[in-house]
Amino acid sequence: MKGLFKYIGISLLLFIVGFLLSKRVFYASYSLITSEMGHILLQGGVSSFFKERLWFAFIVGVIPSLYFLWKKVTQKSFINKGIISSLIILSFGTLFWILRSYLLKGRFKRLDNFDIGFDPLPTMNLENLHLTTFAFIGLVIGTILSILIYRKTS
Repeated sequence: MKGLFKYIGISLLLFIVGFLLSKRVFYASYSLITSEMGHILLQGGVSSFFKERLWFAFIVGVIPSLYFLWKKVTQKSFINKGIISSLIILSFGTLFWILRSYLLKGRFKRLDNFDIGFDPLPTMNLENLHLTTFAFIGLVIGTILSILIYRKTS
């Protein structure tokens, strides 16, 4: 029970850190999507940006819970296999986030090739970018993969 409270405390701390860093992460993702071309107009008000920031903070905060799930299923300690498992989980989340950014970049490049007579900015609703959704899916896939890797070796 004491270990569970430790993971909950770490999750709350990471939730706060994730919320504070989310603006920088979104701007970095935006610059990754819009590199090599003009700007993209992101539609959506303050509430949609706030929802995305909360969703990102939730994703960062859920990482210790995913590790706790891995630890309960595989019964491995942190020193032996936990560091590698944590790296697998984090790298899959990051990989899916970057993959989604590159997919969006390709989509906007195709939109940029159309000549419609005037030069409007391509627009996309902020909630339709689904960057945080892809990061969460990556974290879950990384957790499942690390569980399968270390459960098979037990």
